[in-house]
Amino acid sequence: QLENMLDACEHVQMSCVIGVKDPLKMQKVKAFVVLKDGVQPTQKVKDDIMAYAKMHIAKYAMPYAIEIRESLPKTLVGKIAYTVLEKEENEPTQG
Repeated sequence: QLENMLDACEHVQMSCVIGVKDPLKMQKVKAFVVLKDGVQPTQKVKDDIMAYAKMHIAKYAMPYAIEIRESLPKTLVGKIAYTVLEKEENEPTQG
């Protein structure tokens, strides 16, 4: 599972992977990560996570982007609320 691979990265406390609509493909993969305590959300950390992913994840399953968040949305029972992230990514923003 992609999340297990990302969670094994030295910088990552928790991760979540979703499919995002893509006009050229059916979907592309996006990862959301929460960093371990003391790890700053720098571009170098993001690059390190992406490099780690490239070494451990098949090319077809590679995330096109990694978004660092302070937390991930949870359901009432404490599981990651994938549908919240999917809705955020797949619906156009108003503004």
